[in-house]
Amino acid sequence: MFAHNNVEIGWVVTMAETDVTVRERNKPGPKGKYETEVKPFLNDIFEWLKKGYTDCSICAQLGIHQNTWIRYREEHTELSELYARAREHRNALVMNKMYEKAIGYEHEDLFITQHQGKIIEKKIKKYYPPDVNAADLFLRNNDPDYKSAKSVNDIGNLTINNFVLDDWQAKRQEILAEIKRLELQAAVDVEAIPVEE
Repeated sequence: MFAHNNVEIGWVVTMAETDVTVRERNKPGPKGKYETEVKPFLNDIFEWLKKGYTDCSICAQLGIHQNTWIRYREEHTELSELYARAREHRNALVMNKMYEKAIGYEHEDLFITQHQGKIIEKKIKKYYPPDVNAADLFLRNNDPDYKSAKSVNDIGNLTINNFVLDDWQAKRQEILAEIKRLELQAAVDVEAIPVEE
């Protein structure tokens, strides 16, 4: 039988094969591993991602090899969208906590002590004052008009160790000129000293 390479679906089709056999061969078969081992757990995967699970730990939970997981992430948009949603959720949580720390907050702590053989549980409200660094970071990330005291980086006016760069360059030139003047003065003084014979 003569074989003819046909581009059709990447299969080698012999002349004896009809369109019917090619159509039967392309029927969807049993569900793939993605459909059985990943898709039913999309809600669980979303919760794991929100909690900060790594790809490695998710693969361990599902019993899937990491290379297979990477391929699934590339092939299935619902999985990559799940990652994006979880990332947005985590970022929102972090921003909320940073804002809370920036403005100060109260938190109820549980203290357990032992007194005369009895265990005593006390709930104490503790106040945490505003954190300047958290406020600065929050504003730098959320307010485009905010100018941080830490980042005075105007072009031509760069501040390094409390010295403005332009002033530092001028000061350097002044010091170099003074050194040169002192060297010349020292050379003149050496020539002017009389040598006794």
